[in-house]
Amino acid sequence: MAAISSSDRSYCEKLACIPGSVFSTSYRFAKPSIRDSLLSSRALVNEIRGIPFTVSDPAVAMAKIAWWRNELVPRSISVSQHPVVRAVRNTGVLESQDQDDLNDYFVAISNLSSGEPVTSVDQLTQLAERVEGFEVLFESGAGVSNSKRTALAAIGVAGFLNRMLHDMCCSLCAENWWLPLDIQAKYGITLGTARKGSADEELKGAVKELSRLALDSLHMGMTGLQEKAADSARSQGVHHLMIRSRIIDKRLTNLNAKPHHHNLRTARISEVYTAWRQAVRG
Repeated sequence: MAAISSSDRSYCEKLACIPGSVFSTSYRFAKPSIRDSLLSSRALVNEIRGIPFTVSDPAVAMAKIAWWRNELVPRSISVSQHPVVRAVRNTGVLESQDQDDLNDYFVAISNLSSGEPVTSVDQLTQLAERVEGFEVLFESGAGVSNSKRTALAAIGVAGFLNRMLHDMCCSLCAENWWLPLDIQAKYGITLGTARKGSADEELKGAVKELSRLALDSLHMGMTGLQEKAADSARSQGVHHLMIRSRIIDKRLTNLNAKPHHHNLRTARISEVYTAWRQAVRG
């Protein structure tokens, strides 16, 4: 396995280690032997997953997704000069990934980028599992058992909802409005009323319900890792996910208590240390 060049590492760090992000915090405690793999995999998924979060024109989004999908086929990976793809190639993180999982990931990214509304909470959680559930699995290494896959997918759902709720609370004018239609109907919310500020209390109720769902999913995933995979998981690069989960837990708990006060501020040293200590204890 070749090393990542310094220029490619620098490029990946700018994409992956966004100040205040959960990954930038958990990455500090990753074992040196897996840091390049974690960095390249996170940089790659940030490039792809960022498309539905940042591109409002569905046609442009689909073109970007198609480019990345083509870039990750074996014949393209071997010759690509994109710094993230070179890093992924040198660390070998894609070599043992299941092709069906990768295809499902791109389909889910396309669904999020299509501009079509999410009809139900069930559809939203399925999309979250296929997007960030795959990303968590990707970061954690290949060869995990079905029980570990279930736990990692649950953590991924929580991470996706955490980011979605942040975006919804802090940037209501974003074009991608993924609040499920059944939740909108339950609380009497539309994007229009949310933008006008005339549905603040209703939106708080929706945020609290979804953050509670995310917390339940996160705790299920964390329990699954602790009970079924603690020691072996650490050796496969999952240990940093426990630290990451502690940070997400704290942010979702704060969001549930105070909707509209969620943010991506850089974690304080005390919070980082607490998350690390709890993860080490398992």
